[in-house]
Amino acid sequence: MRGVENVRADEVVNQVQIGGPSSLPTRTADTLLTARVKSVLCVLQEEGFSCLTVKVVTEKGTVYLLGLVTREQAAIAVETVRKVPGVLRVARFFEYREGAGEYGGWRGRWGRFSYLLRRGLW
Repeated sequence: MRGVENVRADEVVNQVQIGGPSSLPTRTADTLLTARVKSVLCVLQEEGFSCLTVKVVTEKGTVYLLGLVTREQAAIAVETVRKVPGVLRVARFFEYREGAGEYGGWRGRWGRFSYLLRRGLW
């Protein structure tokens, strides 16, 4: 990753797992689990948390959380998701920012996470 522009080596996380393709029942269970997790995160919106700032990806019971949030919001999201039935593990890949307020108070640039989302790379 040393030759890639705007990427620091400490920002690269390797979560590669070697294995066969997942079965249809596993993919279906992961899809349902993702929907369950998203709905639980959207309920937190009443407490000042925006589910629009967190992307949820599930693979074989492991829930990956990505987004631009404050450290407090990340802690709340992770603890809430851990309690969802069917979640085996929670992996968080947040980019942290300062500030608070409606939707976490962010306006303007999203940084590298936004770059990946806009280009369909994540």
